[in-house]
Amino acid sequence: MRIACRTQIVAVAVWLLAGCGGGGTGGGSAGAGTVATPAVPLSDSAATEAASGAGLTLIASLVALAADPPGLASSTAALRQARGIEANATRTLACKNGGLIKVSCMTSGAHTLSSSSADDCELDDATSGLQVTYDGTLAVNIDAAGLCGTPAIPADVTRTYRFKNFQAVARQNGQIVETFTAPHLTQTIEPLADGCAGAQARLTMRGRLGVKLRDGVDVVMDASPLTLEARSDGAPCASYVVGNGRLDAADYAAVRGLRAVLDGLKLSGSAEAGYGLAGGAVVDCIGGLEFATAEPLRLAAPCATSGALRFHLPSGAAAAVRFDAGMLSIDADGDGLPERVVSSCADASLAMCRLGAGAVGERVAR
Repeated sequence: MRIACRTQIVAVAVWLLAGCGGGGTGGGSAGAGTVATPAVPLSDSAATEAASGAGLTLIASLVALAADPPGLASSTAALRQARGIEANATRTLACKNGGLIKVSCMTSGAHTLSSSSADDCELDDATSGLQVTYDGTLAVNIDAAGLCGTPAIPADVTRTYRFKNFQAVARQNGQIVETFTAPHLTQTIEPLADGCAGAQARLTMRGRLGVKLRDGVDVVMDASPLTLEARSDGAPCASYVVGNGRLDAADYAAVRGLRAVLDGLKLSGSAEAGYGLAGGAVVDCIGGLEFATAEPLRLAAPCATSGALRFHLPSGAAAAVRFDAGMLSIDADGDGLPERVVSSCADASLAMCRLGAGAVGERVAR
């Protein structure tokens, strides 16, 4: 869960493979479709304001995915129940709150297939120390045989998770710290060669998910598909997450949304040190953007309390925005002098990118 692994987003590689849940900006081709860009280009001033909101939404989305790479931490206890039984067996188990969970574990050639189907089932997650209430179905296909009866998944195997009408609500001392929802989601995790910080991994997802965290992050996303790679390189060693592919995101903390194709978009940093965003994205209401971080952003949803982003706009112009206690100084011509100060991240100019019919649409039920 995020509570157990929140210190640094850069720990995600180990996190994806084993931890809590069982070089450059990344580059690469988005390769997951296109988004419609404006028929009439925005002015540089309007594009800078819209890009400021888009940057915040992209950071919130990537933070949510890296905090609980979709549902892996929140599903840990349920999957341990499933793999804790003998091979080729199905059991219905009572949960601590009186709910039920039906679990199975099967072997098929070189694969282990485990599943859980829960109805208001509360379980203790020994890894994070949280109490998690489950509903819905989750199945995992692990590319290794003989894992029934063993709760741990080896770090060097590929596995595919399938969520259906799934929800996990995690509590600490009675307080909700995370809600993860997945009406329909398929994701595959592939191990990569080690980086300077250890294990690396590629996560490919397709479907819809929602993540709501205690610190204010509240996003619902459609991936079609989206690939995230957790990597580390350089001297001194630096770790980061790189996104490629199609992402539609609704940021409910800020009432913003966007459709975007990510092209080597890199998130680095941590909640404590601040987050950095670098790389490219084509955003539906703006066009092609290149992001860079002048000063790490410290988030306090729906805004940032400090930090600065730079943009290369579709026109080719360089622009920047600085965040200070929820206010934004907009520098649309990159001369270091703000042309406009926006008093709040809730300003409509930052929410120019909005989701319409056929995108994420209505909020996922909590």
